Amino acid sequence: MMEKEAGSGLPPWNAAAVAGPEGLAAFVPAYAPVLTPRGAALALLALMFVSTLVDAATEGHDSAALLLWTFVSGFSSSFLSFYWFRLDREQRGWPRSRWLSIAVIFLTPLAVPWYIARSRPRGRKLRGVLRFFGYLLLVLLASALGGMLALVLS
Repeated sequence: MMEKEAGSGLPPWNAAAVAGPEGLAAFVPAYAPVLTPRGAALALLALMFVSTLVDAATEGHDSAALLLWTFVSGFSSSFLSFYWFRLDREQRGWPRSRWLSIAVIFLTPLAVPWYIARSRPRGRKLRGVLRFFGYLLLVLLASALGGMLALVLS
């Protein structure tokens, strides 16, 4: 097989390594997430604050930009919820489930407590679910603060 050329930046191709137990995984770099689960949760809080601020400040206005903002903020909130779920699931070694992934995207307030109750060790299930509901209160508070700030600024 071909070896890497000097300065190409590619790892050398080693047929013996590919045939080994690791296979091509030896050549694939490890995935390094951009955010931690806590970072994704904080990003979602910030998004809820900004989203409510924009919605309240532009109430009564109709434009394509507002429609686009509604779409982008809705998509972003679903994405951040799923991103948190994916990172948490990987950290805990919880197996993949297509239906749970879909539920986390579309039914977050129902699916996440179920996932938390199932994925936490005995003795930490209730605490995890209560922390999630506390987080939901923070999301509502962030939204309320965004709405109040929009009223003050207008």
